[in-house]
Amino acid sequence: MKFVQYYLDCLSQASYLIGDETTGHAAVVDPRRDVQDYLDDAAASGLSIDYVIETHVHADFLSGHLELAAATGAAIVYGEAADVHFAHRKVADGERIQLGQVGLEFRATPGHTPESVCIVVWESPGAEAPYGVLTGDTLFIGDVGRPDLQGGQGLSPEVMARQLYRSLHTSLLTLPDATRVYPAHGAGSACGKNLSTEKASTIGEQRRSNYALRLDTAEDFVAAVTEGQPPQPGYFARVAELTVCTSRSASCGTGWASSIRPARSSRTAPAATGPPSRPACSAPRASPTCPTSSAAIRRGWRRDYQTVLGRPQ
Repeated sequence: MKFVQYYLDCLSQASYLIGDETTGHAAVVDPRRDVQDYLDDAAASGLSIDYVIETHVHADFLSGHLELAAATGAAIVYGEAADVHFAHRKVADGERIQLGQVGLEFRATPGHTPESVCIVVWESPGAEAPYGVLTGDTLFIGDVGRPDLQGGQGLSPEVMARQLYRSLHTSLLTLPDATRVYPAHGAGSACGKNLSTEKASTIGEQRRSNYALRLDTAEDFVAAVTEGQPPQPGYFARVAELTVCTSRSASCGTGWASSIRPARSSRTAPAATGPPSRPACSAPRASPTCPTSSAAIRRGWRRDYQTVLGRPQ
């Protein structure tokens, strides 16, 4: 199995390439907009990117699902509750996609957004335990996804937090403790309030150390995750709108977004062996062309993006 984590420091954002090197089938999960690294790495490994998978509709960055699908012919995959305006495949809770021997099992995990899914990765059909789980913005290292952003679609933060509690306890904490955890964000992201600088963990480590998973009741959980969240950056709502558009054309209002030069990320390739005591994932290198996440987010808070980028809406 080929498994690569890409980490973009200015967004504190992680994306993933997963593939079966025997059959050549692969998928990319939560791609950033500059998709060249995925294309280069897939080609170097003899992989065909068959699926572009989004764990949810992103609001903090403009995803590269359209660009990657256009470059590869891959199908775009979302959870069945997603409301997006382009051709895509919906996956139900418990559904699997096979990449040759490598299996991707989808678990519906609403709470951060209604359509959120987590992806359990199996190295082979007969594996006794999963290799890991891609948790999107549902579970972070040291935190959980905030329930008060745009994805709530009119539902209160308290309602979303209760959904998140159920998702965590029924879909993720049922996995073996040795299961590796690979989230979509790290420290510096505005998608949570207590994210770690670590890029990977295990279910067991998070069960023991993550404040949100140690709370005894749903009521305690709801109170803890709905208070003390940082302000939502002003661009979140607009990016979420752009993410579900059918194209990058001006009619979708993407002129301002396309003027931003994409930053390149670092990438690491964990060894696909048996579950270790620590995740088999080393810290990615910092990108010299990419500002820190906190600096980028502060700019988003301070500026009127519609005026600064020259396209009033």
